[in-house]
Amino acid sequence: MFCPKCGKDFRGDCVFCPYCGAQVAMPVQQQQVRTNAVAVVGFLLAFLFPPAGLICSIIGLIHAKNCGDSGRKLATAGIILSVLVSFIYSVFGFMLLMLLV
Repeated sequence: MFCPKCGKDFRGDCVFCPYCGAQVAMPVQQQQVRTNAVAVVGFLLAFLFPPAGLICSIIGLIHAKNCGDSGRKLATAGIILSVLVSFIYSVFGFMLLMLLV
């Protein structure tokens, strides 16, 4: 990359010329990554208390669809895990109940 002020050659990823200090490119603003907190909570609750995880994951998925927020895949995973863990808890609970009776 060449500096328009002094004409010297330098690396292409600089914002300012290292020789004369002239601005050669617009600074890149970092975008903040937004995290869908409801989707994260839903995913975590899917393991501990699946009904609450299912509800939070559904709310997180709706929030992600409406706002374009990140967390759509995490909310979907929370929904799937909540259903699977609920099924597993039900099966093992029933088996345990049959063993005790």
